[in-house]
Amino acid sequence: MAKIFEHLDRYPLRTQKLSDYMLFKEAFHLIIYKEHLTLPGLHMIVAIKAAMNLGLSQSLQAAFPDVTPRVRPIAKNLAQINSEWFSGFSFFLNRRILDSVIKKRMLKVVFM
Repeated sequence: MAKIFEHLDRYPLRTQKLSDYMLFKEAFHLIIYKEHLTLPGLHMIVAIKAAMNLGLSQSLQAAFPDVTPRVRPIAKNLAQINSEWFSGFSFFLNRRILDSVIKKRMLKVVFM
């Protein structure tokens, strides 16, 4: 995990997923320092999960009804998406699908 954190800290996410990464990293550190083995530490991790993505599942909500979601960090200074970002993102897309999307004008790509 240290290598992944090092990479994402060096090359930060450029979308609101940066907020989820920051929360995940915080929860990971709680586990590393074994704070998850205490009831307050476990509640902190559940509160972090409540602020991430889709929040808590129904079973977690039932098990932790009194947990208040952690304040979601605001991802500041999100860089504009540029041609390098797009080329890295589209590396995993099938070329034919991408061409089809562009031809149908579902996506407009402008490089500056």
